[in-house]
Amino acid sequence: MIPGQALNELLAGLLLGLGLIMPIGAQNLFIVQQGIALGAPRVFYATLATTGCDALLITAGSLGLGTLFAGHAALRTVLMAAGGGYLLYLAWQNLRGPDAAGLDGPEAEQTQTLTVRRTVTRAMGVSLLNPHAILDTVGVIGAVGIARNGAARVWFAGGCVLASLVWFTLLGTAALAIRRRLNRRGRLWIARASSLVMALFALLLWSELALA
Repeated sequence: MIPGQALNELLAGLLLGLGLIMPIGAQNLFIVQQGIALGAPRVFYATLATTGCDALLITAGSLGLGTLFAGHAALRTVLMAAGGGYLLYLAWQNLRGPDAAGLDGPEAEQTQTLTVRRTVTRAMGVSLLNPHAILDTVGVIGAVGIARNGAARVWFAGGCVLASLVWFTLLGTAALAIRRRLNRRGRLWIARASSLVMALFALLLWSELALA
């Protein structure tokens, strides 16, 4: 493939990826919450983990695994049920733990011994148990990508992954900028608001499941 064609495929993937990722969703909310409540470097752990999960799902879609969802309605049902439950769990953890308060100093350091593992695990849960994110990446992106052949498909998928990395990095950086302008009380109220929105996302998933 000549460089011009590769660039076109990369840009096509980037634009489609941004169009699907930018609207508010559980992943975006998680990145913002991590950036405002706990700052760097935790928000960047979340960014890399979320992008890595998106890359995995985009690759799966590009390999044609989206047909699994088309042919197995039960799989989507399980994902929606589990995803709703996990979002409620995260909302509860944000409210009850030191993360919600955005604590600083020695107390925060003591509670963040397993910061990397916990952040990566939560980011994976928000991404891999999120049926909307999976349908966007494996379903929509996969359907568009699989229509391409060879190197074109690779460049297109690469553009979609790049969109995930760029958007989540920008979102995390913006959250850090907001954090600098907030005191501890302000971060606590934002944590409560994000927990409420996560709970609403969970209820919406379950309502879709009930109406399916």
